[in-house]
Amino acid sequence: MPEDKGFDHPGSILYFAVDDIRQSHQLLVSRGVTFRQDPHLIARLPDREVWMAFFDDTEGNTLALMSEPGRAHGGTVAPGQAQGAGS
Repeated sequence: MPEDKGFDHPGSILYFAVDDIRQSHQLLVSRGVTFRQDPHLIARLPDREVWMAFFDDTEGNTLALMSEPGRAHGGTVAPGQAQGAGS
C-alpha cells in the first residue's frame, strides 16, 4: 500500500522531462498550477541527480516534472545551473 494517499489509486504517473526544473516549476506556478511540493532531490547518482516536483491535473491524476542534471567533477549541479558554471 503506498504511503502517500495521492498514489493509492490505479493509474499511471506522467513524468515530463525538463532541462530546468526550477524554471519550469515557476512557469507553471505562475499559470495557476498547484504543486504538492517544490522541486526536490530524489536521488544522487554518480553521474547525475534526479529532481522531481509532483502536481495533479484537473481530474486528480498525478503528474510530475523531472530533471536529471549532470554532476561536474563529483560535485553537485543544481537544476538550472549549467555544468562548469562557478567552478
